Formats: sequence, structure tokens, C-alpha cells
Amino acid sequence: MNLAKSPKNKKAVMRLLGIAGNYRRFFPNFTSIVAPMTDLLIGKKAFRWSQACQDFFESLKSLLTNAPVLRVPDLQKPFTLHVDASDVSGGAVLLQEGEGRSYVTSGVLFLKKI
Repeated sequence: MNLAKSPKNKKAVMRLLGIAGNYRRFFPNFTSIVAPMTDLLIGKKAFRWSQACQDFFESLKSLLTNAPVLRVPDLQKPFTLHVDASDVSGGAVLLQEGEGRSYVTSGVLFLKKI
């Protein structure tokens, strides 16, 4: 993925988003990261790869190639709870800031709607 080149047309963007979408549940704010690329697919707009798209493409590559870190929580620091839910399931991740980035300090909990 580090060697991936920028998409050159809408079909290439769709392929990239399809592959990346398989991992979306592991990354907070995934939709914000891919927003400039999804905007390229709206309607019959001409394909125009901007610097913003390139920047977000680089961020996406970084997310997909750097493993999330699971670590023991530091009970002296605050926690952040990230949650997501739909009609069929829900999930939550407990995060903690450390060394300039967020670390997962607890596993993901998935609940199925009854």
C-alpha cells in the first residue's frame, strides 16, 4: 500500500475506497479522511485530483499501513470512549492519548440488536 499511486479516474477511486472500507471500523473519523475522495464520485462532476485529495490519500495510506497499538492503560490519564451504532449493531473503543497519538486501551465491544 505504501507504493500505491494516486487514483487517476473515478473507477480507481471506487476500488481504493472499496478496499479501504473493509478496515473503516478500526479507524476513528474514517469518513472524514476519505471525504475528499468520495466527493469525486458525486454526480457527473469531472474527475479532478486536488492537493487535498492527495493529502487525504497519504493519510489513508498511513492508516492502512501502520498497525493500531494496543497498550495497557495509564490510570492517571483520562480516557476517551468512541462509540458507533446502527440498527443492527453497536461498537465501542476505549482510547487514551499518549506520545502524540491515541492508543487503544481496551478491545472493541460489539453488541447485536435483540
